[in-house]
Amino acid sequence: MQRSDLVATLLVASGMNRLWRRLRRARGFPVLAYHEVDRETVEIHLEVLKRHYRITTVADACAGIREEPHSPHNRPPLVLTFDDGYASWTRNVVPALSQHGVPAIFFVCPAFLDGETLPWFEVVERYLRLYPGAEVAVGPRRFSCQRVLDQAGERRALFRCLKALPLEEHRDVVRQLETQLPREEKDAMRKRCLSCDDVRRIRGAGFEIGAHSLSHPILSKASLACVEEEIRGSKAWLEALLQEPVRYFAYPNGGRADFGCREVAVVREAGYTAAFSALPGWNGQDVDRFRLRRAVVAPRGSIHRLEIAASGLLGRLEDVWRWRHD
Repeated sequence: MQRSDLVATLLVASGMNRLWRRLRRARGFPVLAYHEVDRETVEIHLEVLKRHYRITTVADACAGIREEPHSPHNRPPLVLTFDDGYASWTRNVVPALSQHGVPAIFFVCPAFLDGETLPWFEVVERYLRLYPGAEVAVGPRRFSCQRVLDQAGERRALFRCLKALPLEEHRDVVRQLETQLPREEKDAMRKRCLSCDDVRRIRGAGFEIGAHSLSHPILSKASLACVEEEIRGSKAWLEALLQEPVRYFAYPNGGRADFGCREVAVVREAGYTAAFSALPGWNGQDVDRFRLRRAVVAPRGSIHRLEIAASGLLGRLEDVWRWRHD
């Protein structure tokens, strides 16, 4: 069992999560972020979440903040989102959501559609698995692929260093790794990417499509011209595909260091209605619609970990941890 799952189990078993959920009933709502996930996990998670929350749209959730506090018989709203663009969404996620009759937002990177551009994080993962005896050079540091595969801390360090690079240096590293991948591996990766027709089918099933930038760069490491192209261009591209407005944006990676006032301003000026981070916690009465909090769900994590992510307790604990170590 992972340490985070153990902590979550203790918080649930002690009743802390239940108490926190009651305290949070005042006003507000959580948002959960998924990436690629299997059908069984989606089904299990929906059953658990529906016991305590009313899964709804972000527009209804934001409107509900101004209404009466949630009562024990009036479950708080919860919003579901899915990031990046995986072909498996049409097989695993959309049918499950439709069966349960719940809405969701699917955030798409147009550059990844039909595998036109391979997602940089998938390229890195594939390289690590194919060449365990090799190294990945990131600036002055060199990471052993085998150590990254074996040690969670080393994996986090590798991706943290990659994300901290200026955008062009980051792209150079990824290009070097991609050129070493065999054609069949690239073809397999392309098959995992959502297609343009898939996007239309997801929208046709009644689900919202949002923009997740064109190619998933760390926006804070990019020039202003690139930021504008990624934010405005993804909106325009998807609107042309769907022939309707795209209202929502999700910041790539979405951590504190990944976007700031500059990116928020561009999102506002581009005409989006709201934007989502990857900072866990509830969205309360003072919510900024262009900095909505969103807890990232670990698909292989325990149900208890899901529960503390949804309740907002995970976000509060991370805030306390960060405050103590700043």
